[in-house]
Amino acid sequence: MLKLDAKSNTDLRKPMAIDFDERRSRCNLRLKQAGLGVSVVQKGTRLYLQATLPPRPSSKHLHPHQQQIPTRKPANGAGLDAAEKLAKRLAGELISGNFRWEGWLEFCPARSRPLVHVAEWVEAYSRRFRPTVAASTWRTDYANVFGQLPKSEPLTAELLEQAILSKPMDSAQRKRFAQSLGRLGKFAGLDSDFKSLRGKYSASAVQPRDIPSDAAIVAAWRGISHPGWAWCFGMMAAFGLRNHEVFFVDLEQLRRSESYLTVESGKTGEHQSWAFHPEWVDLFQLRSPILPFTQRYPNHEDYGRRVSNEACKRWPFSPYNLRHAWAIRTVLYGLPDSIAAQMMGHSVEVHQRTYQHWLGQQHQQQAYERVMGRIDRPRPPQP
Repeated sequence: MLKLDAKSNTDLRKPMAIDFDERRSRCNLRLKQAGLGVSVVQKGTRLYLQATLPPRPSSKHLHPHQQQIPTRKPANGAGLDAAEKLAKRLAGELISGNFRWEGWLEFCPARSRPLVHVAEWVEAYSRRFRPTVAASTWRTDYANVFGQLPKSEPLTAELLEQAILSKPMDSAQRKRFAQSLGRLGKFAGLDSDFKSLRGKYSASAVQPRDIPSDAAIVAAWRGISHPGWAWCFGMMAAFGLRNHEVFFVDLEQLRRSESYLTVESGKTGEHQSWAFHPEWVDLFQLRSPILPFTQRYPNHEDYGRRVSNEACKRWPFSPYNLRHAWAIRTVLYGLPDSIAAQMMGHSVEVHQRTYQHWLGQQHQQQAYERVMGRIDRPRPPQP
């Protein structure tokens, strides 16, 4: 029988020391078995929490990804106990959907601390999302909207809501503000579900426009004394152009062509359009271009805004009513929707939803009479 001396017997009764790495492994095993999705890692002499977290406000990432939060706790037993408590707190916020970077401010280094003011959040949002949308969309739907917020104020859901409510009910502007500011608020982690504030605006839900007749269009053109604005009016009436597209037409081709032109750039890029009625090309003297102004602007929206502002002073109806009238005219000519949509630079769905909405009884009667006047129309059987 093996005998142990006193010293050996004492060593057997002494509990074995567990090194720190083993303790940290056991801590992470407990967190894993609980399904918390957070672990404790060591970097140098400090402990960090590691988990899949939403992007930091200053990050270029678009989706949640693996990140680390410093606990500022030392890599020892007491520090590990504190870090495990923080890991459970973090997991609880992630599981409940209540995680906000603001709540971890004390642990974040200064360079990654949460943003506060409107200007800071707008800059961060711009860095993240501006590369993902078209330049014209960014200017119209985001830059123009964000530019109306008070830059030095803290970004709050109340501030965003007030900005939305400042726009007319059921207007395109109200809808745009609700959508864009809702996205900014969500990006900032605010309770910013503004869907109920959007209103009922849609292109097909607007009250029927007073679409001018062809005779009214010709009479209005004759009454415009400024040659440049008369030419601009005629171009929009004959070719169904958007406000700004008048300034991006291939003028040399227009001088040579019989009845069509090319819009070289604009909201929807290059496309061709034909005159309906072709007789208006000569009547409105469109082959002799006279631009209403020669000032250059940095983007398409500025040209369109200038036309709209000037037209209110010089024309008897909205510039876009000329475009609507052109669209209706193509229906009466029997032009297929797919072709008319291409000429207008938008989809067939938009064409049918927006422009056919304006077809009134008189237009339907005209279309009926045109079809009935065809020699080859179907005939009923003889009695």
